[in-house]
Amino acid sequence: MYYESSRGCPFHCQYCLSGMNDRVRFRSVPLVLKELQAFVDAGVSQVKFVDRTFNCNPSHHRPLVEYMIGVEKPVNFHLEIEPAVLTDDDIDLLAKAPKGRIQLEMGIQTTYEPTLKAIRRHNDWPRITHIMERLVALDTMHLHLDLIVGLPYEDYDHLRQSFNDIYALRPHKLQIGFLKLLKGSGIRRDYPDDYRYDPKGPYEVLATTWLPYEKVAYLKVFEDVFERTYNSGKFTYLLAFLGRRYAPDYMKLYEVLTDEWLVLHNDQKALSDDTLCRFLGHCLEDILDLAEDQKALAKELLALDMLTFFRFRLHPDFLGWLPAARRETDHIFRHEDWLCRYIPDYRFTNWRDIKMRYYIWPVSQAMKAELSRYGTVPDGPAYIIAEKKKERADWFVIPAKGETL
Repeated sequence: MYYESSRGCPFHCQYCLSGMNDRVRFRSVPLVLKELQAFVDAGVSQVKFVDRTFNCNPSHHRPLVEYMIGVEKPVNFHLEIEPAVLTDDDIDLLAKAPKGRIQLEMGIQTTYEPTLKAIRRHNDWPRITHIMERLVALDTMHLHLDLIVGLPYEDYDHLRQSFNDIYALRPHKLQIGFLKLLKGSGIRRDYPDDYRYDPKGPYEVLATTWLPYEKVAYLKVFEDVFERTYNSGKFTYLLAFLGRRYAPDYMKLYEVLTDEWLVLHNDQKALSDDTLCRFLGHCLEDILDLAEDQKALAKELLALDMLTFFRFRLHPDFLGWLPAARRETDHIFRHEDWLCRYIPDYRFTNWRDIKMRYYIWPVSQAMKAELSRYGTVPDGPAYIIAEKKKERADWFVIPAKGETL
């Protein structure tokens, strides 16, 4: 459900029409709460607020956030906020929300100062960094940041820096949008000779004085590859590892993937999830600049991503992945008390059910070290067990030999 609780914006970003005047009109809080309750009662799974700056008035947004936190049904609220005016009190309030209840979208757009000045935005970068560190640490909200391609004065190199700055904040989604030269916008008025854009709505940029058409076209493919990989959430563990290899030039990683994508003409094909995974496997083996030990670890991580995100639907056998031999692991599943130390609420039912719900495979020392970033792992030889859940599969690292068995 798309819903508007305020109209207008107190800011004056020159690519947008919402801040054309200084007025922001708010619906009454009691009326908004009544309507939100009607959505919840009707079983709406997500309410997406289209308020341009949801958090611009504490007397308006805080009662609404308090209501969202207290809802007892599985509903998600999407809020578009301005990080510069998000206070520590707001973050303390958001910290009370159940996991998955609220997701935040924040428009960074660029970090290049001449561009920020031209579009009349001010990004307090130390403040934004502080806010994102706190929000990421909570691990309860989906965090969505925006970058716009085609803004004044931002050439490819400065766009790269903006991308890298925003990526380093570790958002769950980094949306790469392309500037629209909206009728009545400040950019369309003030830079008439610096833009080429589609003459039909929504008037998307084709080229600028600072960013030639070839770069814009390339970035269109780049955005598609980035959407399929990072933004999809399908390859969380692999891309976290590769990101550290390429830091601080994170964009280079996705340029390498995009270049190979174009070589294979994937931009002209409809690709399945399995084909996408095989493309990444090919890049790990033949394209990315990785040492042999890094390749081996990256393949293990891709296998983990495939098994957990796709809930055993896709098998990473092309990566050399094999499940553990049953004769070595069947006894583990029979010992409920021991396995419950690692997998909460584990119960042995029957072998057919166990085979459908669990995959188990050996884990290397390098993989254990990588997974220790996400939780405690045991010393010595170990297995990974993946447990199929409703949305995806959870994973656990258990000792390969339990002396107590």
